[in-house]
Amino acid sequence: MGQSYHHGMESTEQLAPTALPARLRSHPIFMMLLIVRQARRHGTARNPEGLRLPHYAALSVLADFGPASQREVSDRLRFDASDLVAVIDSLEQQGFVTRERNPADRRRYAVQLTPAGWRELQAVERRSQRLQDEFLAPLAEPERQTLRELLMKLYAYHDDHPPVG
Repeated sequence: MGQSYHHGMESTEQLAPTALPARLRSHPIFMMLLIVRQARRHGTARNPEGLRLPHYAALSVLADFGPASQREVSDRLRFDASDLVAVIDSLEQQGFVTRERNPADRRRYAVQLTPAGWRELQAVERRSQRLQDEFLAPLAEPERQTLRELLMKLYAYHDDHPPVG
């Protein structure tokens, strides 16, 4: 009595009440989802008032590729263009970017970094490095490199192979 049916998996008496089922632990995509959630909570707890990842991503595109239309930024980030509007609005309100008429096409605006935006990007990168070091602490540098390589391999494959249907 008191025994639970577990198909040969580890005994439920040995696991913490919050342990994940073995069948979920065996699914990398589910585990990636949990890790992303943990990383977001970790970042928010350590930097509650700072820029969020979409803001950092937009600043990074502008820093690496120069002034661009919102559509170009959203395309590079694989973000929905309508979702990016609020990000750019927020960055503009904080003085990190400006929108100016595109000289090549006066109907469009080019978004560009301001000097304050460059400084904020550098500050975010310093904070981000500390957060990544904390979050990835259980992994040695070679393991971190392997993780980056595997994630990039998955990204490249799926970016070149959009879902069918």
